[in-house]
Amino acid sequence: MSQRILGVDIGSYSIKIAEVEQKFRHFELVGFYEQPLVVVEGQPWEAAISAALMKLSEEYNLPKDHIYAALSGQVMAFRQITLPFGDFKKIDTTIEFEMENYVPLPLDELLIDYQILFSSKTQSNILIGYTRTREMVRLMTAFSGADLDPRFVGAEPIEMAHLLKLGMIQPEGAFCLLDMGHEKTNVMIFSGQQLAYARSIMVGGRCLTQAVAEALKIPHSEAEKMKTELGDVGNGSEDMDAMTQQIANAIKGALQSFIIQLRQTLLSYQENQGQAVQAILLCGGTSRLIGMDQYLSSQVRMNVSFADCLDAPFNKLADATWCRPVVPMALCLAYRGVIGVGLKDIQFCRGEFSYKGEMREIGVWAKQVAVMMVISALFILGTFFTSYFTLRGRVKAQQAKIAAITATILPDLPPKSRAKTSTVLSALDGKISEMKDRQKKMEEEVTLSVMEVLKGISSTMPPREQLTMDINELTLVSKRVRLQGDTNSFEAIDLIKNGLSQSPLFKNISTGNVRKGPKGEVKFDMSFDLVDGEEGGESRGT
Repeated sequence: MSQRILGVDIGSYSIKIAEVEQKFRHFELVGFYEQPLVVVEGQPWEAAISAALMKLSEEYNLPKDHIYAALSGQVMAFRQITLPFGDFKKIDTTIEFEMENYVPLPLDELLIDYQILFSSKTQSNILIGYTRTREMVRLMTAFSGADLDPRFVGAEPIEMAHLLKLGMIQPEGAFCLLDMGHEKTNVMIFSGQQLAYARSIMVGGRCLTQAVAEALKIPHSEAEKMKTELGDVGNGSEDMDAMTQQIANAIKGALQSFIIQLRQTLLSYQENQGQAVQAILLCGGTSRLIGMDQYLSSQVRMNVSFADCLDAPFNKLADATWCRPVVPMALCLAYRGVIGVGLKDIQFCRGEFSYKGEMREIGVWAKQVAVMMVISALFILGTFFTSYFTLRGRVKAQQAKIAAITATILPDLPPKSRAKTSTVLSALDGKISEMKDRQKKMEEEVTLSVMEVLKGISSTMPPREQLTMDINELTLVSKRVRLQGDTNSFEAIDLIKNGLSQSPLFKNISTGNVRKGPKGEVKFDMSFDLVDGEEGGESRGT
């Protein structure tokens, strides 16, 4: 049975929803929807979010049972710490005490969770995410206003790491993923497929629009339109007309603050991890600005390209071109619903913010169980009364089958006793005891143990002054002995073989795989048979 999962990306410019259909062994991206936010003056932020969510839900008939969301990096902070131990329980009890040293706010005003980036017995590297409780209250209020209840609320930069699990082609070595939004840019640095660093830079599309508005002295709404239509920060911006050049200069000026913080982040990662970032991948609405990849590449002096997570078999969208830059966050949240939530994931839907639908589901489930129990009880009673009169015939039929099988297995058993279960079981117990006695006798016939073979080998060897031999492995299977060892020379192998040939215990002696070892020793394999009358099970010694 398929399940529809929604990943809800709540941005400051628009709401994006990715709809995933999870089937038995795979999932498909079947829908992506975007609704710009309309904030009325005097209206709280939560009301605008609720209105947009409600409109999308009603217009596209979206399901309400499996919703996954994340807190914006704009209202979160992250701290990476190292602890001198790796025990999960100890980490869990230590995190809040550690955070008291870093956060200038009372801990009872914060929601704190963490993700273990690396752990061993002696050390663990922890990424801690925290936010004010009131931010979570605002988000949950926005969802409840649209009659929605998310099962999971994580942290945007952390959830973006799921892009790598979706089959997206990634650069070699360490690389940076930039999610350029309207009010902030999430920065995530990966070492291979492991998230190693996350932060948010409070520069986004709104800052660029404001810079254009101030440069041209025009309203913000008109500046947004001109930025979208005429904004170009690519390498060919010098050949533009005066108006376009003025817009490009305003955008570049606003980006300088972002460039400085990005350089500092990359340098800090290199100093702390001893590994330089090799490339940058772009996504997010602001990354759609013409020439953004070229401009960033020229400023940070490294390869910059666009992240494409839709070039995969799970993408079933009829037209995916328009949404490629803005789909990653919503898609990652929907994918979170596919893989589930682990105990060590950053998840803020806990305690008072827990998913309330579970209680409703338990109530519905309890009613269904009660109805099923009543139906089952009636069915059992009916079956009992209807089956009572035919039970004797079935018992006789089973007894006849038992008698037939017993006649095959125990032909010596009298016919009258074959249908009696107790008699059959007693006879089978006797047969089992007889087989155990035979097995015991066979085990007692083993006359040569591994230690006796070793003693026999030792008695045939020349004195240690003539040769040195170490047996690394000896295998005794039936009457065949195989050993692996090393000695001090190739001539010593002939001495060993000649010595074994003189023993009355061994015959058919052969050597093989004679070679020089890394320390100058001569390694060899040797096998031989025990003389008739020496029998063994399978034994092994080293």
